[in-house]
Amino acid sequence: MSKITTIAVGTVLGGWLFTISAPAQHLQRGRWASEDDPIAKRMIQMERDWAEDGCTQKALAGAFLADDFQGTAPGGGRYDKAEALKRDPVPEGAWLPPRRC
Repeated sequence: MSKITTIAVGTVLGGWLFTISAPAQHLQRGRWASEDDPIAKRMIQMERDWAEDGCTQKALAGAFLADDFQGTAPGGGRYDKAEALKRDPVPEGAWLPPRRC
């Protein structure tokens, strides 16, 4: 087959495949959780706890991070779950400036 024929056949097959698979993308509709849904309430509370972690200093990340967690620091360095869970040591009796929480 010539190069043009190959491109044409590929284009037609690609378009056909897209046309066939497009209806399958609409089979499941999204919905809002009800106000008394316990799973939704728990997820919202977990998100709130995560957002407030810097202010409350609760060790919450252990519940969110997988055992094989790998993170990337802003400088490009990699770190694992144990490193992510470390807190900066605060000497006993040290004064900390107030956080903007």
